[in-house]
Amino acid sequence: MEKSARSQKFKKLIIVLPLILLAVLIIAAVLLYFKFLKGDSPQTSSTSILIKLDRADRGWFIAFIQEGSGLPVISATCFLVVDQDNMLKIGDFVATQPINLMEFSLRTCK
Repeated sequence: MEKSARSQKFKKLIIVLPLILLAVLIIAAVLLYFKFLKGDSPQTSSTSILIKLDRADRGWFIAFIQEGSGLPVISATCFLVVDQDNMLKIGDFVATQPINLMEFSLRTCK
């Protein structure tokens, strides 16, 4: 690969990464805002929130996943972020039975 081609890819990466980070931060802030508006209590010490990313054809799939002890997925909220102006909520997931993180799909939020 030529030096100029590598330079162009690097420049695109520098532009894309901040947009992805911005999208994650915006969605996280909105989720937290609505979570406290609905009166839900903050997470207990036995749960954690994981942010998972997966590349889409056009954009990124982003999931905010609440894990319980032993790493089963308790709940999740999933989005498709195309750019800073186009974010689509794919859905919400609430486990009715334990599901392993490896079995969870960001693309379907199930």
